[in-house]
Amino acid sequence: MQLPTAPTKSPRPHHRLRRIRPFYAAAALIGIGILLLAAPLPVFVVAVPLGLAGFLTLQLLIERARRKNSVRDLNEIRDSKAELARQIAINTRNFELVREISGFLSSKTRTDEVVASIVYIMEKKLDFRRGLVLLVDEQRRHLKIRGAYGCGVEERETLRKASFRLNNPKSRNPFVVSFRRKKPVLVGDVGEILQELTPTSQSYIRALGIESFIACPIVLEGKVVGVLGVDNRIGGRPLLPGDLDLLLGIAPVIAISIHNAQLLDARQAQFESTLHVLAESIDARDFLTAGHSRKVAEYAEGIALEMGLPDEFRRMLRTAALLHDYGKIAIPDAILKKEGPLTDEERAIINTHPARTKQILEKIAFDGIYRQIPSVVLAHHERWDGAGYPNALRGEEIPLAARIIAVADYYEAITAKRHYREPMLLQEALDVLTSESEGHFDPRVLQAFFRYLHLKQTPVRIMREKEQMLRVMRTAYRTEISAKVDRRIFAGYSVDISCGGLFFATEDVCDVLPDTEVFVTFELPQQKRLAQVRGRVAWVNSGYPRPAERLPEGFGVIFAELPEDVLQSIERFMEEMIDSPLPQTMAS
Repeated sequence: MQLPTAPTKSPRPHHRLRRIRPFYAAAALIGIGILLLAAPLPVFVVAVPLGLAGFLTLQLLIERARRKNSVRDLNEIRDSKAELARQIAINTRNFELVREISGFLSSKTRTDEVVASIVYIMEKKLDFRRGLVLLVDEQRRHLKIRGAYGCGVEERETLRKASFRLNNPKSRNPFVVSFRRKKPVLVGDVGEILQELTPTSQSYIRALGIESFIACPIVLEGKVVGVLGVDNRIGGRPLLPGDLDLLLGIAPVIAISIHNAQLLDARQAQFESTLHVLAESIDARDFLTAGHSRKVAEYAEGIALEMGLPDEFRRMLRTAALLHDYGKIAIPDAILKKEGPLTDEERAIINTHPARTKQILEKIAFDGIYRQIPSVVLAHHERWDGAGYPNALRGEEIPLAARIIAVADYYEAITAKRHYREPMLLQEALDVLTSESEGHFDPRVLQAFFRYLHLKQTPVRIMREKEQMLRVMRTAYRTEISAKVDRRIFAGYSVDISCGGLFFATEDVCDVLPDTEVFVTFELPQQKRLAQVRGRVAWVNSGYPRPAERLPEGFGVIFAELPEDVLQSIERFMEEMIDSPLPQTMAS
């Protein structure tokens, strides 16, 4: 921050008088000489004292002006020192604040963590009544509030819904103006601009009781990534340009931290997307196990939440759960898809998949806590009593993440259809888990899983067995379907349906990828009306040989969210099929 430069000063009054003094003295001497030569003696006697009196008066005025100016100079020096001390204090505070923010944010690697840290520091170190952090979305069309402090419950709900459009060139919203111009905006009195804002922005301002505020852009390398907002100083002091300078001082550090976190988020998302593809590739070998790894990861993360485990551990656990069976890629289909009991030799081959998984995953350059993943997947078939494989580990010798995956994997396996058996109903599965609590599983992990399922130790069951069947089973259902994937439209027909998804049979799907968003339009069971449902591609049945030879070419769809009337229609159809003597079903 640059200090203000002193303005050019005009000559002081005593300086001007000093410049006059020589001329006055010269004129007086000349006058005295003339009077001495030409004037009568009485005139000379009177004129000389008057001239001397005038000279002394001039000298007195000069001295008085000099003293007055000296006092003024001393006051200016004192004021300059006070201003310099104030600027030094401000710069020191800004420097300390920037250093503290830099140190605090250096350990944060995710955007949400960075934003939460910024909000915490602003609340603790700055004396604004309320603060906001707004970030631009990926399409750079909206500013969205990602963090705030100084808000009550109702205010937080109001802010959670707030979004400011950036594609309106006429917008007078200060956040949008600051973003667009890459300059801060100080509004001393909101009332002066209120009528220029949209009704939505006006309602936000009135609901939050904002009187004055600052919008400061967060800029990195000429690109705005967000906006800082503060309002209403604590104590009632109005917002001043110095407050704006403070935000401008910390904004670059915040910009760097947010940018770095966003880069890491993008890399993490790409990494996780690759892991999802790896997981889906093994699940897709058999349509009965499609989605197995994803469900295990979901259950495992739920257990970790119930146990209060840290976020970083949960992310590592989810990754390990997604990849826990990847070694099965080396198991022959004749064993993996065998419809019947396995021989001892076949079981021995199946039991090699944890070691195979570890060998494959050790070639991935995992970092930090993720380095545990190969060891975790190796141990997910170990037992609490030491009777597991491959190393007969016992109790807490087994990594905690492996103990969690063991419960999640076992539950998902027994509640899903396999080639050699039908899925267990909910009550039966819970009884089996309970019976295994002493030897197979860590009791603490198992109790956390029960809590995750909202069962705890009460006989009241949250889900009826029929509802469990609706979740895990699909029933045959054929109707014409159109599906939109990206910009392509596919025509085909359904093979089966459930409350969770359907299988869509269609040709030429070689370029359709798992996890792609899809919109399917189909006729509801037993009704003569169409429904359009958003979902995602779970797996693709294409190529030679196809992953599921018994199914036609096409892809499985998992519904994202069903409208209530659509859900009820499918549920009624599924209930009738489940209640029939021989329902023709296949697992989801």
